[in-house]
Amino acid sequence: MTPPMDWLPDGTPYSPRFGDRYHSEQPLAQAREVFLHGCGLPGAWAGAAQWRILETGFGLGLNFLATWDAWRADPDRPRLLHFVSLEAWPVSSTDLLRAAARYPELLPLAEQLAAQYWGLLPGVHRLWFEGGRALLTLAIGDAQALLRQQHWEADAVYLDGFSPEHNPELWSAHTLKALARCCHRGTRLATWCVAGTVRAALTQCGFQVEKVPGTPPKRHNLRARFDPAWEPRPARAAAPAALPGPARCIVIGAGVAGAASAASLARRGWQVQVLDAADAPASGASGLPVGLFAPHLSPDDNFFSRVSRSGVRAMLQQCGELLEPGVDWQASGLLERRPEDHGEDREHHDHADALALIRVEPGEEQQIAEIQHGRPEHHVRHGVSDGDRVDREPAGHGHEHDDRDQAGADHRRVLHGALLLRRARRQHA
Repeated sequence: MTPPMDWLPDGTPYSPRFGDRYHSEQPLAQAREVFLHGCGLPGAWAGAAQWRILETGFGLGLNFLATWDAWRADPDRPRLLHFVSLEAWPVSSTDLLRAAARYPELLPLAEQLAAQYWGLLPGVHRLWFEGGRALLTLAIGDAQALLRQQHWEADAVYLDGFSPEHNPELWSAHTLKALARCCHRGTRLATWCVAGTVRAALTQCGFQVEKVPGTPPKRHNLRARFDPAWEPRPARAAAPAALPGPARCIVIGAGVAGAASAASLARRGWQVQVLDAADAPASGASGLPVGLFAPHLSPDDNFFSRVSRSGVRAMLQQCGELLEPGVDWQASGLLERRPEDHGEDREHHDHADALALIRVEPGEEQQIAEIQHGRPEHHVRHGVSDGDRVDREPAGHGHEHDDRDQAGADHRRVLHGALLLRRARRQHA
């Protein structure tokens, strides 16, 4: 669930949980001077095929927005920007937009971010911008555990978060050691924190550390470069070789999976040839007139639930980017039916809140699903919009309801639910 956040009289966001401010008096200057310039950006990424940044506290997203803005403005930017950020307690999209409202140049980007900023349950979430050329991976959970579980490679590290006094675990030697495993020789690190314990821990982990003049009101900031005196493990022994380019590859199969793979490779600069035995794309099961996509929900948010949720998120993002709403696809919602004796627990309610599910009261299910004949078979206790009707009516009737919903007849829609995909044999892949 989204933790409570206070806004102080001077407009600074404050966390009651940690008893600390989210950022300094000049948050955008800090993002640019401390982190971007502290890691040598944008100059360091010039001419690179991709650039990977690892951040230890997403907060209100200003570091990501400032980096994304700098990447957009740089003619020498890498083809792909991948920003990975760890966050234990994600804020609400409302607070995210409120923080960005002070900076008109960032507000359009913040609005794009807020549109995808949902369903942030514990785990890893991929957000997709600029046609897939700017990627944000939000990892929700304990930073040390995530760093040990995942295998990220970072070209730059933004070491951010609440102060060591208020959040000591984030700055502990164990967390910084796990962070160092994500670095290759030459990875740059930047932070506003110059505490002696942090400097000593970074040095022990193989970083060459230096104090530099700070951004007011801070007297000093910290910059570091991963260059251990010992030889790291083979996987970290040297900076990874540049991606081959232009490279060529063949994708066999022109269905949805093949098209998605080809598009992802093409965004990374590959020259892709797609082969299929049929005369046209999507001639097999991918060419069915209607595809219905919905996440799997479970009380413990198990692995299958997380994978299915990631798939629905990716489908929503790419359909919104590539297809025409109301013609090729529509985010229609899904009406979920639960029997009377279905057990409920706190975890289920937390998941429902994060996924923007709505509670449907008895008697409302027919209005939401627009079931035209007969009474519902089951009492509806939780649900999302009208996927049940989509599954049973001819495809040609579906978008009429969706248009009325968009016009305001029923604003209780969900951001995450079933995806109605209509294909007209158009090559949007």
